[in-house]
Amino acid sequence: MNTSDLQKVKSSSKTEAPFLDHLEDLRWTLFKSFIAFVIASLLVVMFLGKFADLLTWPLDQAIEITRNPDDPDLQGLITKAPLSIFTVILQVCLLGGLGLSIPFLLFFVGQFVAPGLKTNEKKYLFPGCFAGFVLFLFGSFFSFFFLIPTSLVFSIKMNRWLNYEQLWAASSYYSMVVWMTLSVGLSFQFPLVLLILVRLGILNTKKLQESRKLVLVIILIVAALVTPGGDPITLAFVSSPLYGLYEIALLIAKRIQPREENDSTSEIEWNPK
Repeated sequence: MNTSDLQKVKSSSKTEAPFLDHLEDLRWTLFKSFIAFVIASLLVVMFLGKFADLLTWPLDQAIEITRNPDDPDLQGLITKAPLSIFTVILQVCLLGGLGLSIPFLLFFVGQFVAPGLKTNEKKYLFPGCFAGFVLFLFGSFFSFFFLIPTSLVFSIKMNRWLNYEQLWAASSYYSMVVWMTLSVGLSFQFPLVLLILVRLGILNTKKLQESRKLVLVIILIVAALVTPGGDPITLAFVSSPLYGLYEIALLIAKRIQPREENDSTSEIEWNPK
């Protein structure tokens, strides 16, 4: 074996070692995420009654708001089969465990990504994770305490207007509540993604300002996907704060944009030719 062959073997072993290290880190990240999900699901099992009561709070609020003594209406949730209650319990435990474990999952992903970042990029990791957590909580609280009760009130009134008997399955209701809470919370991350792309130089404020109409269309599509009913009222309630966050992200992006990007943007603005 000559010198060139030895060098090739050494270089290949060096490239394989970091790959195996990253694979091991990924394995541990998945393992810790799974453990966090299991622990969160067990917590839901331990406090299943209270957790189920918490999830039915939006429905109780909607029933109280639309209550009509002269017109008996929706009283609560039903199950459609003798053993479907076990499906509902399993659904509540798994979906509830997923919702409770999401902050930890994001933290573990941040730990996995951190070693691959540059020094000047790592200083934004903790503020970015904290901002993402706050945005997720804000979106989840907005969905659970305002968006879902409002949508249910609208649905009850529309069913009453059309004289439909309202028998809502527990499995469908819990899926809707958890899905809307998590999806709206995750959709509120998009301004943070824009800021990260601006800070990395992939986007700039000029492109974002010129793309307002396109962003509005994308927001409407996302809002339609995260709201199962698709009614115009719920769509407006979701898309309005998302577009407001987009405008706020634009203001912040002008401050964190790299200096050379700001200089080029100002030159384009003052010298249109």
